[in-house]
Amino acid sequence: MSGLVYEVNTDPERVAESNTEMIMSVLSVFHFVALVFVSLRLYARVVVIKSPGKDDWTMVLAALFAFGGGWITFLLQSQRGLGKHTDTISREDKVIFDKLSFWQSVLSATCALGLLKISIAFNLLRLSKSRWYKLALWATIGEFVYPPELHSSTTVTEKKLAVILTLRHQSLSRATLSWVS
Repeated sequence: MSGLVYEVNTDPERVAESNTEMIMSVLSVFHFVALVFVSLRLYARVVVIKSPGKDDWTMVLAALFAFGGGWITFLLQSQRGLGKHTDTISREDKVIFDKLSFWQSVLSATCALGLLKISIAFNLLRLSKSRWYKLALWATIGEFVYPPELHSSTTVTEKKLAVILTLRHQSLSRATLSWVS
């Protein structure tokens, strides 16, 4: 790595250019609005109708991951170069910024969005009457909790098909399976 040289641009005009305030303002507003809606949902379910469920608590968990993994990480990144030109950020700040970006993607993008989808599936389970719809929702929840990438090289479509065929007691004709290829 001796051939790579990391030079920080020290041009005062370029260093002064920053979108940090705008980025943090937009992120703060959207995270605040999301927390308000999750709080209102929880209030309605717990206090008003006194019927909280798995979907509500999963939504709260998703909101906490989004807030902790999203907004707090962005806040820390704002101190390390968020909104600034990359060539004006010191090497040390860039390394810390990249580590924070990794954790933001794991906590916010992966955990929070996965929990949000599971919460929606739990909510739909409350409303569903069809056995097949419930089985499909449970298969979807299972896919998020224990993704196929962790346990084999089998594709997601093959796993879903295996679950459906295993759970179904009726025989399927080739015409029914023609969509699988």
